Amino acid sequence: SGRPTLWRAYLAFRRSDFAAFTARRLRHLHDDALDALARERVAVQGAEAGEVALAALDRHLIAFLAAATAGDLASGHTEMAVARLQAALEYNCFAPPIFSTDAEKLEVFRRFWEGGEPLVGEPGARGWVHSEGPSLLTANAREAAEASAAAAEVERLATEAAEAPGGWSGWVGTLPADPTASAAADGAPVGADDTAGGAAGEGAEGDDEDADSDDEDAVAEAAADGGEEETEEQLMARLGLQLEEQLAGQEEGVTPAIAAAWAATEAKRDAMQWLPTRAPPAPPASPGSSSVAEEESLRAVRFADLEDALFTLASDEARAELALVAVELLGAHLPPGWRSSNGPCGGSGSWVEAVHCVAPAQLGAEAPVVAAPWSTAMGDPLLWHLPEPGAVGNQLRWLLPGAGQRPWWGVTPARRDFLALLLRCLLAEGAPLQGHRGACLALLGAEAAPPSTFAFPDPGDDDEAASVVLFAAADKADAETQDSYSADGRVGGNDGTGRDWDRAREAARQLLSQHRGDAMLFCAYAELEAAAGSHKASRRAFDAAAAAAATAFSVSQAGVGGGPEAAVAAAAEVAVVCAEVQLRRGGREAQARAVHMLVWVGCHTAVFEPFKAASSKSEPGGPGDVGVAQLLAARRGLQDWITHSLSAAAAAAAPAPASREDGTARYDTADDGGKRGGCGTAPSAVDAAVGAVGLGPLLAAATLLEELLPAVAPGLVPGGAAAGVRNAARLHVQVSEAVPAESRSSSAVMERLAMRNCRLLTSACLASPPAAAPRTARSAVLNALKLWPRNGELVAMLTAAGEAARGAARLRGDLAAACAAGPAPVAWLLALRCEAVRPGAGVHLQPLFERVVGSREGGTCPLMWRCYLAYELGRNRPQAARRVYLRAVHACPGAVELWRDGFKGLGDALAPAEAAELLQLAVQKGVARRT
Repeated sequence: SGRPTLWRAYLAFRRSDFAAFTARRLRHLHDDALDALARERVAVQGAEAGEVALAALDRHLIAFLAAATAGDLASGHTEMAVARLQAALEYNCFAPPIFSTDAEKLEVFRRFWEGGEPLVGEPGARGWVHSEGPSLLTANAREAAEASAAAAEVERLATEAAEAPGGWSGWVGTLPADPTASAAADGAPVGADDTAGGAAGEGAEGDDEDADSDDEDAVAEAAADGGEEETEEQLMARLGLQLEEQLAGQEEGVTPAIAAAWAATEAKRDAMQWLPTRAPPAPPASPGSSSVAEEESLRAVRFADLEDALFTLASDEARAELALVAVELLGAHLPPGWRSSNGPCGGSGSWVEAVHCVAPAQLGAEAPVVAAPWSTAMGDPLLWHLPEPGAVGNQLRWLLPGAGQRPWWGVTPARRDFLALLLRCLLAEGAPLQGHRGACLALLGAEAAPPSTFAFPDPGDDDEAASVVLFAAADKADAETQDSYSADGRVGGNDGTGRDWDRAREAARQLLSQHRGDAMLFCAYAELEAAAGSHKASRRAFDAAAAAAATAFSVSQAGVGGGPEAAVAAAAEVAVVCAEVQLRRGGREAQARAVHMLVWVGCHTAVFEPFKAASSKSEPGGPGDVGVAQLLAARRGLQDWITHSLSAAAAAAAPAPASREDGTARYDTADDGGKRGGCGTAPSAVDAAVGAVGLGPLLAAATLLEELLPAVAPGLVPGGAAAGVRNAARLHVQVSEAVPAESRSSSAVMERLAMRNCRLLTSACLASPPAAAPRTARSAVLNALKLWPRNGELVAMLTAAGEAARGAARLRGDLAAACAAGPAPVAWLLALRCEAVRPGAGVHLQPLFERVVGSREGGTCPLMWRCYLAYELGRNRPQAARRVYLRAVHACPGAVELWRDGFKGLGDALAPAEAAELLQLAVQKGVARRT
């Protein structure tokens, strides 16, 4: 079947089915889903309404690819995840346009992959389209090369085997004999059939699995009611572990010190070993090479591992979305709301929350180096909801479990360099993200990261620090991977913040040298200089961006390019970004500079004159030089462009595709779990109609001008800041209501505008003095949550407005409703935080934790279990924490960080023999083991 909803539900079931789960089997199921969707895409290609259906299927293909990659990252198979992203990007974004059939394209790509040329993100990578060697090999030459490489691999393994240190047995004294070790070596559960077919083929796994599932369901129903009703025997039986009485005679095992050191060393090696190798087909095993071959099998990714998951996307928009999803999975900071939270891929940051198992940015993470593009002049309220852990002692540290807020690329400098090279490839000429400001900001933010970002192990973690001393002789592969990316070791150019601004400036200048007329890249560079404190350089860069936008507008008026609508939208975005950066500095001159940019867009976009600061009030060109007539003309001009954009959007809106027989939406455009049908307008059609004419930047410029009018022209708009905020919010509501609700709910542009409006009102109610009432902000956020219930940023702003109103009971009710309507990790965490600050929090927190992990979504979210485990450990309840840990690994067997948390934190609560059994169980479930 090619129905995305059915595949999504089936994969969710298999992901939580402990008895039959292995990471390898789940990977095969994701490949089957991708293959089924790709076949469905071929079937609908060229049919009636085929373009709309293809666009929807492309979005679902990207979502399933992201889910497969997320599963590999969560289970510790980082090499497979990186290889999957590299293959998908090369196959779609850098493919030569010379293939007549998909089979021909796949065969040539196989030769390119096995040829060993650098892939995107690796040093020296040029992209598949520029490859000349491996793709042109004849069959005989390729076979000869493979045979030679296989012989060399055998010789290398035999040489390294004699020098290889002990593997798994080095951590355990004398483990109980495991008669099923051969069956578990490939990640399959004991007694389980490892044949993985499609949704129908999985039913052939036998009656034993069905019986296990029936027992699982019965025990899960009992646990969902309260957790405490389940007996110790039932919980241990679910995991297939022996009771302590049965293990009493076995004195040897994994002691707490060994378990903690193993977990810390695993984390270190997982951070260092992440780059895949592309080895030829596995050579015959040589004597004494088992440990080396086991590690090589984890790191080596062959083309056969990826072949079933390769597909071709139809449009440039889909390829750009694939590129953005890929870099976000690797931890890149992208603008909030860059995709709709109702879409198949979910909202921004969803992978960081649920996959990497770390708390989202709304809970106290360090802000990106460069400010988010759509923040208001009053600041970003999304980081105001949780004090830093040091400010509250250890009271709320359980909300930030594990490694805290370090992104994937921030673990080692080599990962950062990989992401930077990947973004450079995607921002190059002709690449899918050329001129994408958000991607450029992500690149500059990674380049400017301070050296402390890459400290490993984490400061203050005595167990990990001890493991570094004990196991200082890391694998040679660790050093090879690091040296290939960080040969220069450059850390210079830091200021008081520790960030390497010089490195980021060099990256920005290299991009600008390749794209001198790109206004968005000039904006990103200007934001970088503003963050570094070089305000003069920032203003010069913004002037260059505005001049480039004005030139583009003049050219568009001559009938060249995308037309004046697209050009004025680009100019509006430049003006909004510049105005917001200036307003963050504060002062009358900053307001005058911001208004100068907005008036330029509204009045005379084709000509740009830089702002000239006056040395005295009498000189022209200074603050307040913009007259009332110009302000009114700019306001009218922006509103005219908005009206034109709305008319174009209404004319371009198209109905959703119908199925072949029953006339209902076959390819659901929202990831709603089957609760409702497809939207009345396909997301691709809405975003094309709304985004192409630039409604987002134009409305942002118009609302920002309304917000600033009382300050620069008090005679024109009396009432002060409150009147400006009120007029801006009213304009947003008027424009938004002109777009049908069903179209708004599936449009990333409209969701981003709603977030902007809610952020404006939230910031205004938190200002001193307040410029808006908390109830006004709360009402706006609640209305937005009706359309986008899974938007974590909106839930965070709801919390800010509720705290400003000092209505704790109402806030708890609002958060409970938000958790029920759109289960997102940030909503659960904010609800837990709200309970944690109440007097007598212990009475309320544990029942809330049980409700969260007892829900369908919360029970399969590793982050929720990690918080619950840290909470119990923080209360000094080791046995309760042990019980939570056993339930957690049963609910989320594929989360490697969750397994490590227990070994590092439980200590004596785990008996040595029990810890040994859990280690074996983790290996059977396919969690990556590197030591």
